[in-house]
Amino acid sequence: MGNFYRDDFGVDFDKIKSDLNIFDFSESVERKNNSVLSFIESAIKKPKKAKKKSIQIVPYIIQIFEWWSNSIRDNYNEYTYVINNETDFSKLSPELNKFFVYGDEQQLDCIFLNLLSNTHKSFEKGKINKRKIDVNLSLETADKIKIIYKDNGIGLDEKIKNKKDIFEPYKSYGGGNQGTGMGMWILSSIVESLNGKKQIVSDVGNPGFEIEVTLLGGIIDELKNN
Repeated sequence: MGNFYRDDFGVDFDKIKSDLNIFDFSESVERKNNSVLSFIESAIKKPKKAKKKSIQIVPYIIQIFEWWSNSIRDNYNEYTYVINNETDFSKLSPELNKFFVYGDEQQLDCIFLNLLSNTHKSFEKGKINKRKIDVNLSLETADKIKIIYKDNGIGLDEKIKNKKDIFEPYKSYGGGNQGTGMGMWILSSIVESLNGKKQIVSDVGNPGFEIEVTLLGGIIDELKNN
């Protein structure tokens, strides 16, 4: 199309700024597409081949929180990370520290880092200064761990007609250059590959985001040969 307008109408694309330049746009799409495909290859195909194991979920989440906090720390916003109503993770009950989920750490990374990334975009878009991320863990059944993740961001965009739509690929509601629309689809694919379940708890248009994820797991005392 760019060649057509250049050859037939004499359009000089070198003089058109980047955000309106079809050649620059197509190159950007190609780069993003390659990046997305590489991430999907890493996030979905390889973990299926990886040996799944029992991962203690509390130490894992603490580690993710620490890594994320170090990555986005600034002097302008206040960040609070909560697990089962505790901000001092040393006070978490010994029983809670025995919770495990069955999977691969790379798969869990795809779940939690996508959630954290979306939360951070929500904080930035809403210009929220006191930022809170809250995770609640519970034993749903003897072999299932329920994980409720929520933040105090701006919530689901009012443009979303059905909140289940956020799990569809290439659907981004951040506006502008806010994402590829693949993050929640990857999360959904990983949860399904682990024989888990997910559901959006929060409602469109309301502040805050909340999602419930249930994964196979249990209490570590009940492990046998793992």
